[in-house]
Amino acid sequence: MFLSFTDADDQDNLVGKIEKHYGKLDVLINNAGVMLKYDFAEEQGTLVKIRQDIEINTIAPLSLTYKFLPLLKKVKHLLWFLSVLASLICHFRIHLFILLQKR
Repeated sequence: MFLSFTDADDQDNLVGKIEKHYGKLDVLINNAGVMLKYDFAEEQGTLVKIRQDIEINTIAPLSLTYKFLPLLKKVKHLLWFLSVLASLICHFRIHLFILLQKR
């Protein structure tokens, strides 16, 4: 099954299929992520890439986790959610540092 991690309909279809086939979810591992390369000072479309980074690395995992909560609650489980927000912040700081060095 192909899944676009950021597409709400694909997320809903995945949750529905797992609920229909298994009725519960024992574990959820959100391990998708990207780090798009861009030059903030020079490149057109940089904000589009930043939005993609945030959508894939932060919003999509939160959304998918939220949608799976009813299935996860059916079993005793440990839900470990590691946000890559910290890596995004680091990534932006690096670009900001490079931008300041170019001045």
